[in-house]
Amino acid sequence: MTKSQKIKLNPFDLESNIDLGFLECIRDLLENPEVRRLNAYIQHSTSTRLQHCLNVSYYGYKLARQLDYDFRSCARGGLLHDLYLYNTGQGISRRFVARHLRTHPQTALENAERLFELNEIEKDIILKHMWPVTPDLPKFPEAFLIANVDKYCASLEAFGRGLKREPSRPCRASFKLAAKAFDWVG
Repeated sequence: MTKSQKIKLNPFDLESNIDLGFLECIRDLLENPEVRRLNAYIQHSTSTRLQHCLNVSYYGYKLARQLDYDFRSCARGGLLHDLYLYNTGQGISRRFVARHLRTHPQTALENAERLFELNEIEKDIILKHMWPVTPDLPKFPEAFLIANVDKYCASLEAFGRGLKREPSRPCRASFKLAAKAFDWVG
């Protein structure tokens, strides 16, 4: 990879200029009450599930544009990849967590298919985002990309307390911009 092809990903770049094309890709998803309910669940200790999904969606979108992938599917699949409406936080048994890690992609896919019309790439993104924890390889490069972006975002959220800025700040910025752009209050 040459210098000009290197991808720069700053986890705190959402404060000012979010690509309005990104917001247009996910507008209908953000307007859905079940997607908005993700804001009621804590994810990776420091953010809400909706914040996490917005992070994955945004960074997936930005990288997909640079890589000439289907950026719309990355934005949409990234936002829907954890569309399950139950708690996975404190007080949950290890046995439940182990089962959840393997099964929540199927739950998220079933929920997303019930609410939206998905293309094959979006389905693969949602179903395969936990690879290699789940055994099936992603079929599309977009699904492989989102699986890795998800791990990156989850790592920042779970272990990022030592960073100079709190990990959920970019998520809050994207959430606020989405609310402003679409006149939506979450």
